Amino acid sequence: MFTERPLIEDVGIILEAQVRLVRVKAYACGMSDPEQAPMFPASHAASTFIGDGTVLAQPTSATISQRIVYVMEGLGVKSERTGEPINVHATRARRTTGTRAAQAGRSFEEIAAILDHSSLNAAKSYIEYCVDLLQSIDRKLAMLLAPMAQRFAGKLATRGNDSNQEIQHHVFGASHEGEGPVDIGGCGKHGFCGLGKPVACYTCRLFHPWLDGPHEAILEGLLARRRRMAEDGSPIVAATLDDTIVACAEVVRQCLAKGLPFQEQSVG
Repeated sequence: MFTERPLIEDVGIILEAQVRLVRVKAYACGMSDPEQAPMFPASHAASTFIGDGTVLAQPTSATISQRIVYVMEGLGVKSERTGEPINVHATRARRTTGTRAAQAGRSFEEIAAILDHSSLNAAKSYIEYCVDLLQSIDRKLAMLLAPMAQRFAGKLATRGNDSNQEIQHHVFGASHEGEGPVDIGGCGKHGFCGLGKPVACYTCRLFHPWLDGPHEAILEGLLARRRRMAEDGSPIVAATLDDTIVACAEVVRQCLAKGLPFQEQSVG
């Protein structure tokens, strides 16, 4: 029993070419029904005998895993975090697929179907892991991820020098719900911006956060808001703040690196 899956055209063309190559090899091996040949025959043996017929050898799970390693090594894929070659194997690829499906909010049944599981038990582990991961981000982790994630796309700015820094108007945002807005930076956009402030600002390339702005207070407010959302049973929704949290943490990190004090603002 095989599971039918839709394919994008680019992948389908490659697999069709592979099928044609396998058929040629199946004929050469004397296989009576080339349509029954494995799509990815074993490379260690040309053919094997089953009953009265000859068929192409089936690959083992170990040989498939080794092929994945060879492909990744040949492509020279490197980690953005370490700069070293990524250690990819079949199990890791499978776990990554399951985790990404859980992060996208897929159900137990959908994850089980994606991974071709006959039971839902394995799929539950991916969702439980994802929920734990989504609830765990804090200030320390945000500061650690900030320089690697590169979510902050703007440039730091100094107050009182708007014209030389291409600043059109100032951005005001509250560090906590219920508090009054404070001046956190400048904006280089001409005209009205309908995106939510300050959440959308920290990941915007037109945002110029002040070097002495209340960014630590904003970061604490974002983390507190995220915790409340996760505790209310909405971890997937809470995770929508992650890019902003990491971008804000990068602003804090860059300001601290310059040794400049932040404005005194309540963090509640």
